[in-house]
Amino acid sequence: VLAIGPGGAGAALDHAVDVQVLPVSDLDAARLIERSRLAEVLDDEGATALQDVLERVGALVEVLPEVTALELNPVILCRGEAVLAEGIEHHLFLGRVLGKVRS
Repeated sequence: VLAIGPGGAGAALDHAVDVQVLPVSDLDAARLIERSRLAEVLDDEGATALQDVLERVGALVEVLPEVTALELNPVILCRGEAVLAEGIEHHLFLGRVLGKVRS
């Protein structure tokens, strides 16, 4: 399942997310964003950048089905780009093995 919602400090206060069952096509990713609570705060460039991230995560899971969880928080959307904040620890679960990835 692919889930999106507010990130950063907002995630700690607001646990509600919008979800899409994997695999995810470009149309699925676009529809997920359109129906999400994030749609009202994203401009076209931000929505496109987020859609690209969702499609890439979907492709990663298709290529590496061992990935059972991946948390990217926060993903900063600015000027049409999606950036993972520096120094944020991301968790990648591969089956039973937990790897910590630092960006």
